[in-house]
Amino acid sequence: METYSNEVLKALIDQSGLKQSFLAYGICDTAHLSNVLNGKRKLSGKLFEDLLWRMGLNPIDYLHITNTANLERVCKLARLRFLVREETEQAQAECELLVQELEPHLYTFATRHAQQLLNIKANLLFAKGDYKAVRDTAKRGLMLTRALLFPAACEPGVPKLKTLLDELPYLVLSVEEGGLFVRLATGYGADATVSMLARNRLHIAHDILTALWQSLEQLPDHNHELTTLKIVALRNYTKSLYMLGEHAHALALCDRGEELCRRFWNGHQLPVFIAAKADNLIKLGQTQAAIPCLRKACLLFEGTGQIRELQIYQDVYADLLRES
Repeated sequence: METYSNEVLKALIDQSGLKQSFLAYGICDTAHLSNVLNGKRKLSGKLFEDLLWRMGLNPIDYLHITNTANLERVCKLARLRFLVREETEQAQAECELLVQELEPHLYTFATRHAQQLLNIKANLLFAKGDYKAVRDTAKRGLMLTRALLFPAACEPGVPKLKTLLDELPYLVLSVEEGGLFVRLATGYGADATVSMLARNRLHIAHDILTALWQSLEQLPDHNHELTTLKIVALRNYTKSLYMLGEHAHALALCDRGEELCRRFWNGHQLPVFIAAKADNLIKLGQTQAAIPCLRKACLLFEGTGQIRELQIYQDVYADLLRES
């Protein structure tokens, strides 16, 4: 029978602040738990898993950890995941320091944790406009997939991606893998903010996002984390369609994105899809239909504090009103 680290369990219990009697209730004797923590009895995987659930922790994140040093790194990764949501210079600086500290220990992480770390690194690089480094980081992360998924596709050289893209719609991806595909695509130019040099490879990005979206749409919407990935992938997919002039297709997918945002209360991305819908309506010559979309998007951008987007679409809205 495989056994697990009692030192790791002890550290997690100390962090939780929960009493042993509460943790043991209905799972094992308090005396047995005490003996496990003191090293007098072996810690089985079943007991470890049950106690992790009782502490409100996901066993997938902790069962593989063999010592407290690795546990500390996983806790720092959790801190990194929290910080990356804060859009401040101080938070970004701390994120960069944590990535530098954790990346040399990538081999000690479980696959999903390593992919999470590289996803965050790719996001930081994207914010700096280093698109080649974004692509390289995403490819590195994709080599950490559960079956070292098509490692040839992650070697230098664009044509190698075709093998992977041919299979992608039929793969059940983890959220971390899906995020890496999104970053790979944006690194190739699937975003209106990237440099023109990156956009020269927009067709590659578009192929990646098309295959990724086909894969994601086969999965149900009930998982919040997966649905968030769907929204992010779809946001980039509609951008690539817009840049390629496929406005009717992009318009239909904007409706799908709006539906996902409303069902899962994603208020930050909701105005993005409504504004994108207006952009595509304008390109299709349906300016009167675009006006209410722009008015709604501006109100939502203001409510969510997205000032830069608000200013852009207020100007577009004002121009359309003058023309009409």
